[in-house]
Amino acid sequence: MPRRRGEDGQGVVEFAMVLPVLAAVVFMFISFGKAIYYYIELTHTANEGSRLAAVSPATLPNGSAQLGSYLCSLLGSSSSELRAGSTAVDNATVTITYGTADQNTGDPVSVEVATTYHWIPFFGSLAAMGINGTSTMRIENPPAATGANYDTSTTC
Repeated sequence: MPRRRGEDGQGVVEFAMVLPVLAAVVFMFISFGKAIYYYIELTHTANEGSRLAAVSPATLPNGSAQLGSYLCSLLGSSSSELRAGSTAVDNATVTITYGTADQNTGDPVSVEVATTYHWIPFFGSLAAMGINGTSTMRIENPPAATGANYDTSTTC
């Protein structure tokens, strides 16, 4: 069957029409994957922090004296997005909250590691969402018993 005139380039035009939608879907999946990754990292760091705050070791695993700075080091190198911030995510904050001022055995201790994720990086707070990981445990070894004195709020 002979080709009709005027149909040359039809596939290119259709592809050009579909390409922006396809690119937006791919960008959306990548952005959603990054948000899930950040949530997992923050939750893991909060779990580690609440466990350390519950047992109150005198020295932390990397020799750091402050729990907040140790937890920040778990978020990657000093140039990582969660520590240094970027157009896509603000730098993380670590907040340690004791249930009572006495900090006795059995009292709760909570650690929250939070950040703000920007779905569309160049629009500021227009498409921003808070992502946080929180963990609460009971104090097994009070800080007074080991001499541990942890900070209560740190910005990475």
